[in-house]
Amino acid sequence: MQLKKGTEIEITVKYLNISGRGVAEAQIEGQDYFVAVDGLFPGDKAIIAISKIKKKYLEGELIKLLKKSPHRVPAHSDHAEICGGSQWEVLDYAYQLDIKQTEVTRILSNIQQEQCQILPIIPTENIWNYRNKMQYSFGYDVNMSPVLGLHEYGRKFDVFDVQDCHLADPICNELISFFRQECFANGLTPFSFRSNTGDLKDLTIRISKYSGDVLVVLTVTHECDLKLAKSILGQAAKTFTRVKSWYIEAVTTKRGTPTTKNLIHVSGEESIIETIQVGGKNLDFEITPEAFFQPNSEASAKIYNQVLDFAELSGNEVVYDLFCGTGTIGICLASKSKQVYGLDLVEKSIELAQKNSVRNKLSHTKFIAGDAFKVFKDLNWPAAEVVVVDPPRAGLSPGLIELIVKLSPKKIIYVSCNIKSFCQDILEFANHGYKLKTLQPVDQFPHTKHLEVVAEIVSYTVNSPSL
Repeated sequence: MQLKKGTEIEITVKYLNISGRGVAEAQIEGQDYFVAVDGLFPGDKAIIAISKIKKKYLEGELIKLLKKSPHRVPAHSDHAEICGGSQWEVLDYAYQLDIKQTEVTRILSNIQQEQCQILPIIPTENIWNYRNKMQYSFGYDVNMSPVLGLHEYGRKFDVFDVQDCHLADPICNELISFFRQECFANGLTPFSFRSNTGDLKDLTIRISKYSGDVLVVLTVTHECDLKLAKSILGQAAKTFTRVKSWYIEAVTTKRGTPTTKNLIHVSGEESIIETIQVGGKNLDFEITPEAFFQPNSEASAKIYNQVLDFAELSGNEVVYDLFCGTGTIGICLASKSKQVYGLDLVEKSIELAQKNSVRNKLSHTKFIAGDAFKVFKDLNWPAAEVVVVDPPRAGLSPGLIELIVKLSPKKIIYVSCNIKSFCQDILEFANHGYKLKTLQPVDQFPHTKHLEVVAEIVSYTVNSPSL
């Protein structure tokens, strides 16, 4: 068999890689290869066509599924196989958890962290309708018909109509159906990236899982008739009484000039409130159009309770909450701490963190907007026993890791949504005298390849003898 693009071979998938692709082993012309294919799972037997050839590694596209994996189950939605947000709908949930647990163990073994205690993954109890935020895109399908829905997996511009998404509250399906009908019926058109023309960009829906209240943002371009857009929101407000807050975001995107955004509060409350229970206390957080909050409220409470458990606070500790955002982690730790200091670059996030602190009647939290290097140089903060970091997917810079180490905390709690960058940072911390002690995986995103991890990192000087 001559190996070239388009060559068809039969494979049986053995495992999933870190990207969520099914991986099989194949021998072609006496050479052993690993073969990765989207949309296949362990136990699947299929005919695939080779699409990329590298040394000892191939990528392929599914041609025909010959035998289904015993772990497959019927999907809830009709778009599971083309949507990047729910491709694992076709897998039994218990098996999804097994895959994620195994992958975490494998990756930590690869960076020689076998001494770390890896706890059993914490599942999400409500694996359907769990998301508290959804962003739907206006666009065009393959036939250039206007649609409102989600992007096809791996495709930047192609959008498909969503009718029955089961990851978010059912009101999301009702809202997108309304806006699809009313916007297109009134002559508004989706924005086209190719021509840089059109009226409509996105529909963002945020939900308090505690109260059921909803916030809606319709994102439009500078070409859109704002009076008409406000009129459509007015009609929606009469129909959807659960929606307490209505916004329009007007975005100007012209080639050669910076993108500008203007957020317009149209009607209702300016925000909604989410409530989660951490450390036995109900804590309230204000949700605005721009505020970051973990997209799974149930899982976020589990994450923050795990942070609290790892911190082992007695009430006498000073805690630093870096990348604090709107103050969620710091506020969750405050009742068990002597003092919490939160730091973030985004001023609006800090303003909301301060409001959230007042809302929860906390007097020993301090949130600062600024760069960590400058803040720790200019401010005389007391030494911290515990430092918490919840960085973006890219992780921490070596310079920031060095800065954290110079603070000499007894313990570092690291929350991560990207185990690859997390592992890179763990190795860097090890170079500075800190070791990964305990890792808790949390399944925040059922039916996807993604997961969250919470890590307890300790100084060698306070490690237990087993470490």
